[in-house]
Amino acid sequence: MVDRDRTFRARISRHEQAVIQAEARRLARALAPYRVLPRQTLERVAGASRWHDGGFDSALAAAVRAGEIEELPSGFYRECGRRPGDAAATETGMT
Repeated sequence: MVDRDRTFRARISRHEQAVIQAEARRLARALAPYRVLPRQTLERVAGASRWHDGGFDSALAAAVRAGEIEELPSGFYRECGRRPGDAAATETGMT
């Protein structure tokens, strides 16, 4: 029974991480046309009011950690233009 519970929790955790990563990419795409937005505006343009509780905060933190979004002073955020695979393209000289 303990193994089944642990497996279930691990599966939920992987699902939650996948959701957070997808929402982080959604934030970067929403920010891209504007380049820089204040936090509240980013939340609005991304449609985060329809996300699960805490989803915006988790996704924003994940996007900042991944280097997709940069946190600026005074509550502003800037799109960094990095997408999955960019590092590999840079390393191989394909940029």
